[in-house]
Amino acid sequence: YTKEGFDARAVAVFKQIQNLAPDRFDSFEPLAELYQRMGLTAEAIAALQTAADGFHRQGKKREALGLLRKMATLDPTNTGSRLKVADLLRQEKLFAEAIDEYEEVAAELQRQGVTEAVGTVLERILEIEPDRRETVKAFAQNLLARGLGERAEPYAKRLLDDTPYLGRDRAG
Repeated sequence: YTKEGFDARAVAVFKQIQNLAPDRFDSFEPLAELYQRMGLTAEAIAALQTAADGFHRQGKKREALGLLRKMATLDPTNTGSRLKVADLLRQEKLFAEAIDEYEEVAAELQRQGVTEAVGTVLERILEIEPDRRETVKAFAQNLLARGLGERAEPYAKRLLDDTPYLGRDRAG
C-alpha cells in the first residue's frame, strides 16, 4: 500500500500488526514515516515514542536512541524528547554527544523562556563535566536570574578562582 501511495490503508495495516503483536516495536518506525508523509507530526512522534519506550524496556538502548533522535528532528522544540536523547547518550557514556544535546535543549528552553528548566539542564552538563567554564558561568547567571544568589555564589567564586589576575601571577 505504501509503494502505491495508499498511505491510509498502510496505516490501517500497521495498526492491525500492532494489535496482533504489540511488542513488535519495529513496526512503529514505518508507521511514523507514514504519519509524517501525511502531515501528522504529532502522531509520528507518538509512534516513535512508543517504540523507543518499548525498545528501552527490552534493553535495546541503541534502537531506542535512534528513534529518540528521529523524534528530535521531527520537532526540535520538543525538549522532552531531546532530554531523553541526552539522558540516554549519558547512560551510554557518550558524554560529548550528551553535552551537545543538553546544550541544544538548554538553548531551546532559553528561547521558550523556561528559566528554571534551563538551570536543571545546565546542572546535568556540570554533573558530566564540572569544570566546563562556560556552563559554570551560564549556571551562575541562571541562578542569579532566578533570585538564587546564595546558590550562585560558589559558582561565581569558582569562575573568579580560575581567572588569572591581570598583570601578576596567581601567587602575587
